[in-house]
Amino acid sequence: MILNFINKIKVSGLLRGRVSLWYHEFYKIFITQKILLVLMIVAGLQIFLNQPKDHMVASVDDYFFRQYMQKLSGPLTEEKLQFIQSEKEKYEELNTTYLKLLSEGKSSFVLEQKLKPYQAFQWVQERLDYLKKNEGAYFIYDRPYQELTAGRNHQNDAILAFGYILLLILCVAGIFGMDYQMQLNHLCSITYRGKFQQVFIKIFYGFLLNLLLSLLVYIPFTFKIWNSYHMEQSTLEYPINSLPYLSHLGAGITIAQYLRLVYICRILYAVIISLLIFYLAKKFRNTLIVIFISILIFALPISFLLVNEKFIDLYYFYSPILGNLLWRYDGKRILVLGIIYFFAAGVLLYNIFIERSKQA
Repeated sequence: MILNFINKIKVSGLLRGRVSLWYHEFYKIFITQKILLVLMIVAGLQIFLNQPKDHMVASVDDYFFRQYMQKLSGPLTEEKLQFIQSEKEKYEELNTTYLKLLSEGKSSFVLEQKLKPYQAFQWVQERLDYLKKNEGAYFIYDRPYQELTAGRNHQNDAILAFGYILLLILCVAGIFGMDYQMQLNHLCSITYRGKFQQVFIKIFYGFLLNLLLSLLVYIPFTFKIWNSYHMEQSTLEYPINSLPYLSHLGAGITIAQYLRLVYICRILYAVIISLLIFYLAKKFRNTLIVIFISILIFALPISFLLVNEKFIDLYYFYSPILGNLLWRYDGKRILVLGIIYFFAAGVLLYNIFIERSKQA
């Protein structure tokens, strides 16, 4: 039924009588190759799989810690210091009373209930010590951000990167692959538009697919975390070093800016993957071989992280697609990686675009 809808879509009517390469390439990629259908299925699955889960709390201690952080949220002030001091005195008194009862062989249910938040309060004191040592850092309940910024592990990043890469390979492989496999490139390259405009259009639609897939993969997951934890929008403007595991980044950028940087790095890395796929299509002239080699190079190594993160340090060259891993490195290593991939993108574009005009 959906296939019939795609085949009957009115784009075909728009194309009738037109000679625009933009229209024809759009129809060939999105309709003939069923990419539009794939995007619709992925969108439906993402909506289904990323329904928010209410009251996501790891433990009783985490629940009380969240209560404290919501009360203290924001910069350290004298008023908050006084509150923490009063809580400290309260728990010292409760602990003294409770230990006295235990020494007498007694117990008190009421006291036990009052002492339940004590472990969470100790975490608050640890966070206070951290804020005093890191200028500009704020109090923040960071568990939801741990999900988005790989605070505990890289499991979420690996799952999303694997899905993103796999979809990208399957969708992009046929953009140039079909022409090279059917040797239509020889026919097209004898004209000016075939040498230059068609190649540019294909690359443009490849980048557009890249952007659409990144939105379909990452945005639903982000909204799931956001709604599940009922996150406050104001926390996005807190300095990034409010998250202890990202203290090395300092207070110069906000959490929102950091998340944008991570997202942009993923897209740029996917652009490199797309360019390499285009180059492989030209080299092997067989879409299935291109898909196989691309999965072997990009998707398979990421899949190993789904099982074990023991060798995460070996993923330096994959860190941009994992996103958060890249920003665990120092500035020099990030710069070196950026130069390498910038050079690689230039070489691939030369081979895809310039070499075709030479062949013609």
